[in-house]
Amino acid sequence: MTYLGLEGLNIRFTIEGQPGIRRPFSWDIGPGLCVGGNLTLSLSRSFTLAGLLGLALFASSAPAAINPGGIVNGASYRSPKFPGSGVAKGSIFIVFGSDLADAGLQTATSFPLQSTMGGASIQVSVGGTTVDCLMIYTTPGQVAALLPSAAAEGTGTLTLRHSGQTFTEPITVVAHSPGIFSQNSQGSGPASLTNFTPNGVPPVNQLDQALTADQYGIVWLTGLGGVSGDEAVNPGEAGTIGDLRSQYDIKLYVGGKPAAEILYAGRSGCCSGVDQIAFKPAAGVVGCYVPVVVTVNGVPSNYTSVSIASSGSVCSEPGLFDATQLSTALGSGEFRVGVVDLIKVTADLGFGGFSGDIEAASADFQSFNASSYRQSSGNQQFLPVNSCLVFTFTGESGDFSESIPYQGLNAGTVTVQGPNGIQTLDMAEVGTYFKSFLQPSIPTIPGIPQTTSYLTPGTYTFAATGGSGVGAFSTSRTYSGGITWTNKDAISNVPRGQGLTVTWSGGNANEEYAYISGTSVGGIDLSALAEEGKLQESDQAYGAAFFCQADASLGSFTVGPEVLAVLPPSQSISTPVGTFGTGQLQVGSSSKPQEFNAPMLDLGVFVYQRATSKFVDYK
Repeated sequence: MTYLGLEGLNIRFTIEGQPGIRRPFSWDIGPGLCVGGNLTLSLSRSFTLAGLLGLALFASSAPAAINPGGIVNGASYRSPKFPGSGVAKGSIFIVFGSDLADAGLQTATSFPLQSTMGGASIQVSVGGTTVDCLMIYTTPGQVAALLPSAAAEGTGTLTLRHSGQTFTEPITVVAHSPGIFSQNSQGSGPASLTNFTPNGVPPVNQLDQALTADQYGIVWLTGLGGVSGDEAVNPGEAGTIGDLRSQYDIKLYVGGKPAAEILYAGRSGCCSGVDQIAFKPAAGVVGCYVPVVVTVNGVPSNYTSVSIASSGSVCSEPGLFDATQLSTALGSGEFRVGVVDLIKVTADLGFGGFSGDIEAASADFQSFNASSYRQSSGNQQFLPVNSCLVFTFTGESGDFSESIPYQGLNAGTVTVQGPNGIQTLDMAEVGTYFKSFLQPSIPTIPGIPQTTSYLTPGTYTFAATGGSGVGAFSTSRTYSGGITWTNKDAISNVPRGQGLTVTWSGGNANEEYAYISGTSVGGIDLSALAEEGKLQESDQAYGAAFFCQADASLGSFTVGPEVLAVLPPSQSISTPVGTFGTGQLQVGSSSKPQEFNAPMLDLGVFVYQRATSKFVDYK
């Protein structure tokens, strides 16, 4: 019998308070789950609130209604617009809106779960089958519930009733829609994951509470699929607990590799609708932000991360920082980071043989609160080699970055000097510096100026005079010509359910990774293009972007279907000069991080990218 040790984990949801403010609601996991012969259970059956003392919930002045697209997975928060985003049978989901339930926060405190709470009830009807959902918590602005496994699959109607009012919204019920709970309650960044310990309380996985390479971890999620038994009662008595791998094809990828071992994948013993996967990572997978994704019968979850150390409890990033440096920074309560970057992208416009170059230099100096940084996804430089990470976004901004508070650090005047002279970067805001050398240009088209390339192979030096946030420094490295994408012309249509293989030649494997990224966007307003001759931004736009790093010496890399399946299908846009899609694929070199020292920084890194981009159609 193997004790998995689950005590101390909070399954966190998001509570909407004032506009733009989200606050966590937690289920505290009890003393542990024993997996063995008959799945002996010793878990707490209670639901408790944590960290909500002093929480003020405000009634919305908006008209009572369910928000359009306001029915989402209770862990990933993935928009219904994305592939695989329906509500899975037996999963927890959230309904966002206004005046959906009585004032204040009410929660399920004991079993059996009820179909009414806070004056609200939810029914889901699909194809003549109607089920009463089991309530988890309610506030006026959002309601969480469990969709019974007895629900029928397909497109139907969710009906929410409150205070004599009836609200309806379309809903799609699916067999599987895995969503991993995350520590930032946004469905991104570090996963809600515990490290197995044979004795004592198992810690929640953190940068300084990392898994070791031979240790088991436990991922917490919802949406693996339906189960038999009464989901309203104590899971230990309901017959809902059991390994679901005999029924469903459940895969867990950690750092781009299948888990070396999965001990259990199924319902937890603590909470109705909450799943868990106990696993051991593949050999050699280490890092502070190792990507984690689950697929069930090919349907992917949101991407989260886990910290894995080769030894000890603190992770490290080769070429960036070691465990001692990270411990010191986290212990100070502040993590001060500087990144200087050279970027060159050749964009193949996909019609008429035209292409355009973009060249730029940037420098960012930022101070993060240590607790906020713990909940971030890091950045693409932290990707383990031969792995990928996916971000999703909605709205006209197209911004898939996380909302991590930071303070910009003034470094004074920042310059870059290379074979073609010295340039001074402009400071867009405190701590953010940027300089564009070469604007996109299309040869032979009148009115579009031709400019001379600044970024040619050679040695480049970033220097700063120093300011109130960062002391004076100078750092140099060699910028190479990068790799050559050899099968670019053969790729135009990309089936999202299959792997995508890219090939290249050249490059310096000692200094560079092969870098593969892609983006696909939907929901773009094409009518404005026809009427006004321009692409109209829209709050209905949505999309996803993936980033992969591979060993440059391999010469090829396959982006797996667990990555591509997260992307929405691309749109096709017709213009006077040709037709192109809203999908983009980029292949090139991403330098291995080169560390530099600067006064008042915990970490300084010099990197560069050299890539070729083209439009593709993700189908």
